[in-house]
Amino acid sequence: MKPDREKIILDIVSEMDLGVSYTQAKAINGEKWQVPQRTFDTYWAEASERYKDILEIERNARNEVRIQMAKDSLKKAILNRHERMELLTQIAKGDISFEKEVATKFGPITILQKPEFVDRRAAVAELNKMDGEYAPVKKELKGEIEIVKQITGIIVE
Repeated sequence: MKPDREKIILDIVSEMDLGVSYTQAKAINGEKWQVPQRTFDTYWAEASERYKDILEIERNARNEVRIQMAKDSLKKAILNRHERMELLTQIAKGDISFEKEVATKFGPITILQKPEFVDRRAAVAELNKMDGEYAPVKKELKGEIEIVKQITGIIVE
C-alpha cells in the first residue's frame, strides 16, 4: 500500500531538516513510495515551501527571543524609579561610600569616601525633583479682577 500524499510530504520535510538533498531523498525513498517522477517533483516542491515556512517561523521566534533578551538586559542595567530613589536616599544620608582615585607620591590609589556635602545636597535636590517638590503650585487669587488681569493677562468677568 502506498503512503498518502501528506505522509510523503512530511517525510520529505523531515529529511530536508536533516540536510537531505532532492537526489538523496529520491534515491532513499523512490522505491518505498513508488510514485512517478512528476508526482515526486510536485511533492518535493510542496515540501520545500513548507520547510521554508518552518524556517521562517523558527527565525522569527529566535528574533523575538533575542529582542526580549535584549530588553530584559536593558531593564536589568537601568535602575527603576524606586531603585534610583533608594540610591539617592543613601547618598543624601551619607550611608554609602564611593571609590575614588587619589594621586599620591607613590602613584594613584583607590580610597573609599563618604559623600561630601555637595553630593548629599545634590541627592536631596534630585529626590525633590523626582517627587515633584519643585513643581509650581496653582493658587487661586481672591480679590480684585484687575489683579487677576495683570497676573494672568486673562480678562475675567
